[in-house]
Amino acid sequence: MEIHWFTTRKMTDLCSTTQRNLAHGLCNKGHNLTIYNGDMAETHHDYPWRHQPLSQSKIKGFHARSLANSAKKSIINITSGIVIVDWTLASKLAPLLQLNKIPWLLMDRSPPANSGLLALLQWPVWKKSWRLVLRGKALNGFTVSSAHSNFVSEELGIKLNKITALEAGVDLELFNTSQKSKQFTLLYHGRLDKNRGVLVLAKLIEKLNEGNIAAKLQLIGEGDAVTKLQAIANHRDDIEVLPSMSQTKLVHYLSKAHIGLLPMPESGVWKLASPLKRSEYAASGLAILGIDHSGHRLEGGEVEWMKLLSQEQFLSEGVNWLKILANDNSKLEQLNLEARRYAEENMSWSHSIDALENILKSVSQ
Repeated sequence: MEIHWFTTRKMTDLCSTTQRNLAHGLCNKGHNLTIYNGDMAETHHDYPWRHQPLSQSKIKGFHARSLANSAKKSIINITSGIVIVDWTLASKLAPLLQLNKIPWLLMDRSPPANSGLLALLQWPVWKKSWRLVLRGKALNGFTVSSAHSNFVSEELGIKLNKITALEAGVDLELFNTSQKSKQFTLLYHGRLDKNRGVLVLAKLIEKLNEGNIAAKLQLIGEGDAVTKLQAIANHRDDIEVLPSMSQTKLVHYLSKAHIGLLPMPESGVWKLASPLKRSEYAASGLAILGIDHSGHRLEGGEVEWMKLLSQEQFLSEGVNWLKILANDNSKLEQLNLEARRYAEENMSWSHSIDALENILKSVSQ
């Protein structure tokens, strides 16, 4: 099958992990895939798909518009196959796809996550894109979770049979367990933005060490909270703030940690997500502490190795749970093993790759 994917995500960005794995899965199944995005051509030489670089503005707020204008030139040359389009590009590319009678599907890996003015500008674009599914212009739409699918359906009146959830999985060979650090280690990786609740993690480690638990907190990523977190870390030996890094390096840190943290609050986009880091934590043999909402819960229900608490209880009850594990090494080892076992049984990328392929096949017939 000939598949063309227009995306605003760059494959060099850690946030594009889902796209990379879905793309690899389609290629492994024998499909001819072309990725269209703002990457330089040489950055895709080692990937199994074809790549068409698009021109992209460096000015925040103009990324999607510039990519869409460049993408239109590529669409003119598409004569066969199916097109996948990120929601950020859909409303601009839909008229040309319709004119050229090219079947296409909408990809939504995240509703607008920015706060402030940019979010206010993005939400109308998001709704306009999903209305193309409602009107049958796009043949199907992809979300990241059941909660995300239900939100789209309730918000815009789209039937659930026109929406397919592609949950984030994990590379079970890349992310694995190893000898854990001797020091009790908590870890968060991803965007270090204030609206993700990351500042409370500094208080978490402070409370632990006040209780005579020799713990360490590692924070990995970039964002608007980095300056404040680094200022705190400069006066403490138990907090380490590290910049974004390659997956190869990230795996090393994850495999040695004991606890993975999910501080994102029950608001906006976070309760709709299927967090990739949750799967990476589990595959690396980490027990998980997080805020209790639909974006963090597992589809199969509660498990002992993941402690989810309300926003109000996260700090106090979270510290109590961590103290128990820090003082009971055999229990901690048991939960670490259970997390890895769960990942092996439930978090492979194969589930979402199969779901994606099935929809592509159904609309191509």
